[in-house]
Amino acid sequence: MNGLEAIKVMMEGKLVSKFNSCMEDEIYKIIDGNVCVKFEDEPDEKYEVSEDFDFDSIYHEYIEPKPLTGWERVPLNSIFYAIDLANKSLKFVEYNYPMDERCYEQLNYFSMKEKAEEINFKQTLFRKLQRFSDENGGTEIDWNDEDQTKFSIKYSHWSSKLSIDCYNTVQQFGQVYFASKEVARKAIELFHDDLIKYFTM
Repeated sequence: MNGLEAIKVMMEGKLVSKFNSCMEDEIYKIIDGNVCVKFEDEPDEKYEVSEDFDFDSIYHEYIEPKPLTGWERVPLNSIFYAIDLANKSLKFVEYNYPMDERCYEQLNYFSMKEKAEEINFKQTLFRKLQRFSDENGGTEIDWNDEDQTKFSIKYSHWSSKLSIDCYNTVQQFGQVYFASKEVARKAIELFHDDLIKYFTM
């Protein structure tokens, strides 16, 4: 589309783009009646009023990319992260090797180091809590016994406090249960800071 057509598209609330001489994508939008521009490779940059919008250039409708989740497969020769047996986030290069494919299929493949560290932390804390439960009567929990009360840890985002919940027959996905309120309370004492981090990260 030409510049005039691009203006019409922008007036519909859409974005348009064009390549500049440095082969960078310039993104245009209308703000307060002005044609404004920023560069695609500088996502945090603010739009500024364009002083030289070229009506003779070729423009394309621009669709903003979705934010990364950390679970994406990265392009060839790019960095990805995986968690090793020592619970460390290791950096690898994507070569489309069988190991890369295996990591991705086993969900041990992260496009962002922060996501690898977050998942590693959460999974490690889960294992710590499960082991503590098992070593303190957790192996005796029987979900077929409706008279037996099971205890778990919850967090209120309103009061910013950890507390204990109890169930007899309802089991929630991904939760660690304890055989008594005392064991659950002790788990909160032992893992307090990590639990706060888990619920607020």
